[in-house]
Amino acid sequence: TTASAVYGLAAAADQLARSGAPGSAVVYTLTLTNTGNVTDSYALTLSGQTWPTSAPSTLAALGPGASAMLTVTVTIPPTAAAAASDTVTLTLTSQGDSAQTAAATLTTTAQRSSFTVYLPSLLR
Repeated sequence: TTASAVYGLAAAADQLARSGAPGSAVVYTLTLTNTGNVTDSYALTLSGQTWPTSAPSTLAALGPGASAMLTVTVTIPPTAAAAASDTVTLTLTSQGDSAQTAAATLTTTAQRSSFTVYLPSLLR
């Protein structure tokens, strides 16, 4: 008997929301797992973002049950206002069966540093 090819994937992010200072890069790490019973490759698409975002467009082939790490970098513009945010949706699609997808939505927020400076008072 021969087993039918089953394609599947799962994606999990280390965090779905992060913050950073304007002008900085925020890095997300996702784990992609081949949940099928055949070797498969995956395409990655990004949508919804307005801030510069980078990630590989394809991932190397993974054997059944194998996992790979994927990094997504979002660059917060230097002009971003405090508490401004941007959301990107990542969709991973099986190359063996395009009906098999996994998605994650990542939200990045600009966080301005605030600090207090105490100056000595001079008395005469």
